[in-house]
Amino acid sequence: MIGRATPDEKLALAGPVDSTAVRDDIDRWNLIAIRDLAGRGTQFHALGWRRGLANTWITSPIVNIATTSTLVSTSSAHSYVLGEPDGIDIDPDLVDHLLYALRTWGLMSIESAS
Repeated sequence: MIGRATPDEKLALAGPVDSTAVRDDIDRWNLIAIRDLAGRGTQFHALGWRRGLANTWITSPIVNIATTSTLVSTSSAHSYVLGEPDGIDIDPDLVDHLLYALRTWGLMSIESAS
């Protein structure tokens, strides 16, 4: 199941983040949970608009969320600053990017997206 991370899921990711490894800022972000990856648990990704490149972006799996700020660190050893979160409904361009990422990662086929 794929959806926004719950407050409890976010809390479980609390941990230190290296602020010197910040790669970019992500605005209008959503914390996406990809749950039960074939019984291997859940992955979390920040999905939003990358400020530096001015494009849609999804991070590699998040390993920690700073408890004192809006920093996240990923499995690729990058950190991101989270700006303003997205609204109630996920921006359609971000949904398209999420679907692209899921297909690229082999988690869904084009047929299952329609």
